[in-house]
Parts: sequence; structure tokens; C-alpha cells
Amino acid sequence: MQRRFLVTLIAAIMAMLSLTTATQASPTFNPVNAANLAASRQGQWGDQCKQFVNDIFREASRGEVALGGGYYSDFVKEGFGRIDPSAAWRGDVIQINVRGYGDRYEPGMHTAIVMDNLGGGWFNVVDSNWQNDEIIRVHQWNPHTYAAQRGMEVNVWRY
Repeated sequence: MQRRFLVTLIAAIMAMLSLTTATQASPTFNPVNAANLAASRQGQWGDQCKQFVNDIFREASRGEVALGGGYYSDFVKEGFGRIDPSAAWRGDVIQINVRGYGDRYEPGMHTAIVMDNLGGGWFNVVDSNWQNDEIIRVHQWNPHTYAAQRGMEVNVWRY
């Protein structure tokens, strides 16, 4: 009897912990708004790619999402979860990272916001500095090919 109670208690605690992890993101902020805001700035100056995403999410969430200077760790800290790239949709963030070292910077890394998932690994994205000029653009991109050419990995984040 006591063993059954302990097993039930442990199962309940584990269920509560997984629910807490899955619901860290805010119910009031919709990341689709971040994607739309970013696209509305097309042609304007946007800074480096990661800083652009930081700024857009902070503005669209009215300060609720405060990504910092880290790459991988900041998304985790702010309640984003990694998802399968094939499931990405508007408002998700695609990030090219150093394989096995998510927070280390190396040339060739890139961060973009998904506008549309075109299938087959292709996306319409909005980003800044795609052409090394810190201008915001909407364009098609295959992050898998891009990452493979640089020996990096693709991470897709959902808030």
C-alpha cells in the first residue's frame, strides 16, 4: 500500500514538473506578432541578426521576452522550446549554431524569424544582416543546407 502511494506521488510530481516546463511561455504574447512586426520593418536598418531578433521579441512582447547576448542559453532561459524544423511556423526562430557549443559564436552563425514553412527544409524568413549590411529582409532560406555547408547545426525555437 505504501509503495503504491509513493509511486502515485512520484508520478504526480513528475507530471506537474513537465507541465510547468511546457507552460513557461506567456499566454498573453503571441510570437506571430513578432514575425509580423519584423516583416513590417523590411528595408530598414536592423543591426546584427541575433540582436534584431532580441529587439523584435522584446518590442512585440512589451518587454516580457528579454533575450540577451547568449545564443542557445537565452532561448532556454526565456521559455522557448526546441522543435522539429519541419513543424516550424510563423513566429518560430531558426538559429544556426556551432555544433555542440550552442552559445559559442563563430562566423557563419545566423538567426531568423519564420514567416512561412515552405516544406522540404525551405522557409520564408525575416532577418537582419543576411547580406552583411544590417538591413532587414524577407527571403527564402534553407537553413539545413546553409548549416551543412558550414559544419554547424540548425536549432528551431518556439515560444
